[in-house]
Amino acid sequence: MDLFKSRRKVLPELDDDFLPQSIDADNSVFLRSLETVTPEELAPDAQEKQQGMSDRLYQLIRMLLLVLCVGIFVFCIWLMVDHYSEMNRTNDFYNDLSSQLFADEAQLSDTGINRMMLPVQNLALPVFADAQAAEEGSHVSGITPTQSYNLKFERMKALLTDLAAENPDTFGFIHIEGTNISYPIVQGKDNDHYLDYQSNGMPSVSGSIFADYRCNRSLMDDGNLILYGHNMTNGTMFNNVMNFFNESVFYNTKIEIYTFDGLYTYEPFAIFRTNSRFPYFTTYFPEKQTMIDFCELMQAQSAFNRGLNFTGDEKVLTLSTCTNIGDGRYALHARLVKVER
Repeated sequence: MDLFKSRRKVLPELDDDFLPQSIDADNSVFLRSLETVTPEELAPDAQEKQQGMSDRLYQLIRMLLLVLCVGIFVFCIWLMVDHYSEMNRTNDFYNDLSSQLFADEAQLSDTGINRMMLPVQNLALPVFADAQAAEEGSHVSGITPTQSYNLKFERMKALLTDLAAENPDTFGFIHIEGTNISYPIVQGKDNDHYLDYQSNGMPSVSGSIFADYRCNRSLMDDGNLILYGHNMTNGTMFNNVMNFFNESVFYNTKIEIYTFDGLYTYEPFAIFRTNSRFPYFTTYFPEKQTMIDFCELMQAQSAFNRGLNFTGDEKVLTLSTCTNIGDGRYALHARLVKVER
């Protein structure tokens, strides 16, 4: 027994601090906290789950918005590239037409226009412009000035005939030396269609140079021939109308209008900025005084004033294009000074 007792572990005596103490309910922080705990604090998992779902939804919306923005950006870039590509295609089309009319004879040896003119060149050409030939005193490839001018006139008619076979709306051709303005003119049933179509009928952001639908085909029967064209940012169509705000260009540049029956040369007498409500596109002049009043009003608006006196018998050409700001317009007016047939 003594041996057994000696082998038992002797338990140490416990200090009072290790003995269970009575709990004072009034002073217990834990019990007091239980009185203020909320249901959300008792069940935090549901709130965390809801918050997690909100975060995932937020991330999803962010991703969708990012994809949408990238898509819109790529689409806008594509529109810009397509816009400028179409402008360049349209410009190439019109440049080709202009070159067929104004290129040297050697450059036209294998073109459709030159082949159309072969029967004409084999005929004796009538004399249309002896005065013009005397003024210029020039010749091309051994052809006398008068013959050279008539070949130019016949080439123009051949080009217009070719264009009219493709589009009956063909009206004529405008050429202003020293500018980018060298285009066929068309005339539709309204003043809207050719804002979006080039002269061969194909859609184009550059549109066409077109005559007001109210104007006559015979320029001598028209008091005011109005031509419209876009003010393209790449310098094409009627963008170069703004060149006439340069004094030297205004006083030294003539405007040529070719039609099936002749070449009409105009001299500028007014250039100004206005809006679509100003009556610069008037076409009806019931009496001479109405034309005089119109011309004087246009000249009074001009950046440069030639001080012309008008008779009422004037034949006026008006070039109209947008300023690309609101309903602003640039208007260029010129009077007919020469007709060659």
